[in-house]
Amino acid sequence: MGPCVISIENSHEYGDVVPQMLRLRYKEFKTRQNYDIPTFKCMEYDTYDTPATIYVIWRDQGGVVRGCSRMAPTDREYMIKNLWPDMVTSIVLPNHPDIWESSRFCIDSELAAPMRQRIKLEILQAKIEYALAVGIRGMIGVMPPLIWRAVFVNSGWPVNHIGPVTELESGEKVVAGWIFVKHAILQNLSKKTNITHSLLNDNKGIGHLLARDSILPSPKRFPAPLSVTAINGHSKTEMTQEPFEAFLMKDEAGSMGTKEGLYQQVMAWI
Repeated sequence: MGPCVISIENSHEYGDVVPQMLRLRYKEFKTRQNYDIPTFKCMEYDTYDTPATIYVIWRDQGGVVRGCSRMAPTDREYMIKNLWPDMVTSIVLPNHPDIWESSRFCIDSELAAPMRQRIKLEILQAKIEYALAVGIRGMIGVMPPLIWRAVFVNSGWPVNHIGPVTELESGEKVVAGWIFVKHAILQNLSKKTNITHSLLNDNKGIGHLLARDSILPSPKRFPAPLSVTAINGHSKTEMTQEPFEAFLMKDEAGSMGTKEGLYQQVMAWI
C-alpha cells in the first residue's frame, strides 16, 4: 500500500491504523530499546500525540503498519521544548506555527534491509510533500548523529546540527537538528523511490490535514549572544542576536548551511 498521512481528523478512514502504529512504536522503542516512555496494552504514546499531530504511516499490502513518523507544530507544547531545551543552542527555540517538530521515526526491525530502505524513503517522500503542501518552513528533531545520517542525510535530505552532541542518562548520544524543507528535497527523494506522482492525491481525508491557521506570532529573538562548542571541540560557532523571522528568510534564500555563524555542519564530527 505504501505511505499515508494521518491525523485524528481522518484516521477513521484507515481502520485500526493508529493503534497499529502505537503497537509498532511499543515494539521498537519500548521492547527493543527499553525507552522510559508511557505504554498501555502494548501501545506506546506520550503527551505529544495530540489533535495537532500529523503521522506518516507506511502499510504493506495486507494493511499492516511497518513504519511511521510523527510531526507537529511548535506553537504549542513539544518534546524538545519540554525535555531538552538546552540541546538547541544555535538558534532560538522555535515557537512558530510554520516550524514543526519531527519525532518517533521507526521501521519494523524484523524486515529485510531492502524493504526497510524502501519504507524509509517513501515515508520521507510523503513527509516532505506534506510539509511543502501546508507551508512548513523547517522542522527540528533529536536523534543520534548516526541516525540523522542514516535516515535523512543519506536519503538526500540535508540536516544541520543546532546544538552540541549531548549524552543522555542512558548513555546514548543525541543531537538536535534543523530539517530543511525545500522542493529540491522532494526531487531528491522522488529520484530514489522512482515515485513521480503525488503521494497525497489518494490520501483519504487529506483536505482536513491541509487546512491550517495562517496567523503568525511576532518573531522571537535570542536572549543574548551565544557561544557554541561542539563535542570534542571540533567546531566552535559564535552567535549574535537575530530575529527568528530573519533566520527563516536565510533558510529560504538558501544561505543556511553555507555560512559559518549560524549552524554547525551536521556530520562534522562523526
